Amino acid sequence: MPSPKRMIKSLVKTPPQPRVRFAEGEPRPDSYDQFRIYDAEMHDDTHRSVLFFTTHKCASIFLGDIMRTASQLSSMRHLNYAAAIYRMKDTIDTRGYDHTEIEHLIARNADRLFRPRGEIYGPLRRGVDFPERRDYTQIFFLRDPRDVLVSAYFSFGGSHGTPHSTEMARLFQDERTRMQEEGIDRYALRAARDWIGPVFEEYAAFKRDSEHSHYFSYDLYKNDPATFLKSVLSAMGLDLDVETTPELQAFLARAVNATAQRAPQTKKTHRRSGQSKQFLTELKPDTVTELNDILGPVLEFWNFEI
Repeated sequence: MPSPKRMIKSLVKTPPQPRVRFAEGEPRPDSYDQFRIYDAEMHDDTHRSVLFFTTHKCASIFLGDIMRTASQLSSMRHLNYAAAIYRMKDTIDTRGYDHTEIEHLIARNADRLFRPRGEIYGPLRRGVDFPERRDYTQIFFLRDPRDVLVSAYFSFGGSHGTPHSTEMARLFQDERTRMQEEGIDRYALRAARDWIGPVFEEYAAFKRDSEHSHYFSYDLYKNDPATFLKSVLSAMGLDLDVETTPELQAFLARAVNATAQRAPQTKKTHRRSGQSKQFLTELKPDTVTELNDILGPVLEFWNFEI
């Protein structure tokens, strides 16, 4: 694995090509400083940048598909920093952070990673705060946190792949062992307090102080993918015709297929079932009652039925 310094030197020597259509025979940038100049010249200043906030176990892969497709069909650029950090393995210091905390690594460099215009950031599965955040379009795509906890138990506790970073892999395996020892009910109560509750509370605070925020529920995506897609694109400020754009029609076809009812998931044969209100059948009634107490304020704020 090359060192970070060697990777940077390689980037400077062979910079990534900006999204510029060069005429035949026209020179390409041959140094990192030239790339930065081209990048600045071609940067989209007409659209407010977008922060896509969601959580694990909330169809965030499909959310990433929307962002990539929107970027391909517009002048905006999509940046998935969490996935990039995940791929960087041990070339970046992840000590002290598990796989659900990658956004903390992003936040510590937020002043250098975010631009207020022309870019789409996400999926972001935790809050990333910085002084200019209020000026960005903030989109919240959220699933009932009680269902997130159930899905996380079957996934993180059994079927989910191990992170590539040595430190994250160690923390992930420690957490998986703990989850398996606890069982689903004890895990759900602990994770509600330590993980999903605080994430939803932070998102609520973000939404309260944002001048440009939009909230879309997971159930809208699941029950009406076409309306969901149109609404998200509109919230991003993009005028794209879903009915006549092949790339968007292809996304809808994948979304419809993914949201079709599937067999119930088990710990050994986890499937991305995507079903709502699984917590009512997977958790004990007393656990559901306690979760409602723990998560009550955020359930009410985000309009989830108690």
